[in-house]
Amino acid sequence: QTTPNVMRELHKILAQNEMMLRTLALVQMNINFPLNDMAIFVENNQYLQNLDLSANNLLPLHFINFFKVLAFNKTLRCLNLSWNKILDQ
Repeated sequence: QTTPNVMRELHKILAQNEMMLRTLALVQMNINFPLNDMAIFVENNQYLQNLDLSANNLLPLHFINFFKVLAFNKTLRCLNLSWNKILDQ
């Protein structure tokens, strides 16, 4: 199971190296915690165009900060959130 610390460390590595990362796929990583660090990464990255977070057991409450950042993002072109629980029903 992926922990918030793993995501935080990934964010640090990507931010420190100022990578021109265009595609990031974190599929089936069992990410089942808020995407706060991912939101910060997306907010600060000017190159990311494709992000795949599919099949991660994410729940609606995990997306709160992430969706707030997406509202202002101008570079992300493709976002895959399939096989997560986006709506609370």
